[in-house]
Amino acid sequence: MSRALELPQHADIAYRHLEIGVLLEAPGGALYAGTYGGGICRSADRGVHWVPVNTGLTRLQVWSLAATHADTIFAGTYQGGVFRSVDAGASWTNTSNGLGSASALDVRSLVVHPSGRLLAGTYDYVYRSADAGDSWTPARTGLGNTYCWTLAVRTDGLLAVGTPNGCWLSSDGGDLWTASGLSVNTSVLSLDARPNGELFAGCGSGVWWSGNGGLDKRRLGCHQQPTGRQRQPEGKDTALGQHNHPHS
Repeated sequence: MSRALELPQHADIAYRHLEIGVLLEAPGGALYAGTYGGGICRSADRGVHWVPVNTGLTRLQVWSLAATHADTIFAGTYQGGVFRSVDAGASWTNTSNGLGSASALDVRSLVVHPSGRLLAGTYDYVYRSADAGDSWTPARTGLGNTYCWTLAVRTDGLLAVGTPNGCWLSSDGGDLWTASGLSVNTSVLSLDARPNGELFAGCGSGVWWSGNGGLDKRRLGCHQQPTGRQRQPEGKDTALGQHNHPHS
């Protein structure tokens, strides 16, 4: 999800009102902002100044960003597939071979697996690249035909994908996906995988937490009470019948 980002007054005036969809800090510290309609901007001074870096980027609606090295950046775009830069954004090349359908060219999320593989969550399903984006193959065994909102990867390699049909997990780099504890009726819009094993999921029903990568789940306090239901005592959730904060 994106929102208008008002940069500080001393930031470059031309980029202060762009719609920012994604932010990336690359190895080495450079910041990249993917915008919806303005392409990609880069800052080398922690956001004080921004410059456009769009040479070769033929789609300026940028959903996602990932980096494998300080100079190697990947951008997922709306209906333009994946673009790669090997010179810190100075130029971009389309690397979408294997993303065959129009839906697959809508790349909502990009992550780098500890094995070095790239994974792309698309409006088709999940794709994977073992050659730095030169070619892509589907990685949907167990997942089926469902589009993907978001991807996350833990430092131990556990992958999570958020879909309109819940959160799915893979412990083998995307070879096989299995359902997590989140219901198949839950639309998972955002994910955050923590190094300690925790997994947070932003859903239409609120924010959910798992302490073991998805085998259990607890809903946190950021959710709207359903109409007609009495509010439960603080820290309780009727659906789960347990305390809903991981550290309570």
